Amino acid sequence: MGGQSFGGRWRSDAPPEPFYGPGRSNQAVAQLELTAREHAPGGWPGAQGSIDWQPRPSEPGPLRITSAGAPAYRAKRAMDVVVASLLTLCLLPVFLVTFLAVRLSSPGPAIFRQARIGTGGRAFTLYKFRSMYHGNDDSQQRAYVASLIRGEARSDSEGVFKLTADRRVTPVGRFLRRYSVDELPQLWNVLTGRMSLVGPRPATPHEVDLYSERAKQRLLVKPGLTGLWQVSGRCRLSFDTMVDLDLEYVQTAGLSRDIVILARTLRAVVAAEGAA
Repeated sequence: MGGQSFGGRWRSDAPPEPFYGPGRSNQAVAQLELTAREHAPGGWPGAQGSIDWQPRPSEPGPLRITSAGAPAYRAKRAMDVVVASLLTLCLLPVFLVTFLAVRLSSPGPAIFRQARIGTGGRAFTLYKFRSMYHGNDDSQQRAYVASLIRGEARSDSEGVFKLTADRRVTPVGRFLRRYSVDELPQLWNVLTGRMSLVGPRPATPHEVDLYSERAKQRLLVKPGLTGLWQVSGRCRLSFDTMVDLDLEYVQTAGLSRDIVILARTLRAVVAAEGAA
């Protein structure tokens, strides 16, 4: 994997590094990183208690998380590895067809790589099938996401919080997005331990720069290939609602809940619910 820096702070070619920079409290993020690293005695990584920061007056206080125990974490990780391995093997023909379709339909690589933020504010490289034209300008998308996080964005006529008329998306990409096929390469992120099958949607560095102290608590657990947001409405939900669902998951994460969310994900993918 080639070396690439992101704003001089994020690196995708090295072991995950903590992020300290403008737009957040260094002390808060340092404590978040420490909390996410501690596993003793037992418990989910990043679920050892509350974050040691002072919330703004308009925000709820830090989460209080009940440890699920080391055996529960190992069971979740085991399920991630087994299910991701089986899906990868079973879907190899889909991978091959999609790879060729993306590669032949428009110039550029078939696999899209992007820096995302994982547990404790650590960066990792996320993989997806490319659904946009190569070398596009993402300034409009960044501006829209910023307004979404600030609560200024409005949904379109169909109630979707997304740039639905995005000219950067290829015809093949629209199909891949509708059925979430573009997300399949993230199974590799699950296998390598950067992500889980179930968890909050992985955020980009520029998104995390805009997070409130409350929203940063999404980083207490591994990001997921799917999650409560994806099966509860996806792009039809506001950013604040997404955060509410993610923090609900952070507080109640468990193997049985993951199984329920995975089952609901299958139904949502088949029906293309909330896709845009």
